[in-house]
Amino acid sequence: MKSQHTQPNQNGALHASISCAFWYSLVNAATSVITVAPQQDLDEALRLMANHQIRRLPVVEGDGRVVGVLAQADVAEEAKPKK
Repeated sequence: MKSQHTQPNQNGALHASISCAFWYSLVNAATSVITVAPQQDLDEALRLMANHQIRRLPVVEGDGRVVGVLAQADVAEEAKPKK
């Protein structure tokens, strides 16, 4: 799998460059995968991570397309004060 690199987009949301085929197979192979929608609130996504004790959430469009991954580490990195 290619290395993941997350950057804020122009709206401040995070997106990841990942192998969508990998995540598509993962989402479809599991019976109960916790996901978030691209427009979902970041606080709600972090609550899901805490409640389900997971560190990464696939970001999935309404049609089931995986468009990215939200990782706790990426959120923490973006929250650090910039020099």
